[in-house]
Amino acid sequence: MPDGGPGDLDVVVFPGADGEFALYEDEADGWGYEDGARAWIGMRWNDTERTLTIAAPDGAYPGMPERRRVRVRLATPGAGWRDDAPAQAEGEYTGAELRLAL
Repeated sequence: MPDGGPGDLDVVVFPGADGEFALYEDEADGWGYEDGARAWIGMRWNDTERTLTIAAPDGAYPGMPERRRVRVRLATPGAGWRDDAPAQAEGEYTGAELRLAL
């Protein structure tokens, strides 16, 4: 998928069961994380409802994007995914919980 900027997120979900993931971010160019300049963003997939919920971040760091586009694709069992496949859901993440239905 084309890169829309450093704040955009491309998420690939492997369906078949519920799942959780925590995205870790920091400035990537120093030691600020040692003083708490970092963020964790939880993601939760509900396989029955086919929804991805992205939680509000836990923490922050200088330069953290205030808004970001989120593109979600489902992997095909046995076949995986293609980088050029279209997103099955898109949304704008502003730091508030975001729920995307696929």
